[in-house]
Amino acid sequence: MTAFDLANAIGRKKIADTLGVGMTAVSNAVVRGSFPASWFLAIQSLSEDLGLEFEYPPELFNMRMAENKPDDATDQWEVA
Repeated sequence: MTAFDLANAIGRKKIADTLGVGMTAVSNAVVRGSFPASWFLAIQSLSEDLGLEFEYPPELFNMRMAENKPDDATDQWEVA
């Protein structure tokens, strides 16, 4: 799934209107190849409303995976 594919499936105008941004902002995101992370929930909702089932890679919304995750969730709370 690419930003281009997703924008075409939903409709750029529909995305722009829902988010309250201009068509240029949507087009710029498509050209960059990723949407702002703050657009994730709105685009996910639009997709669901249209019956589209997509899995979004985090990179599609400018999100990053944690690089240094603790091996065990309790490791982060250890007190010396």
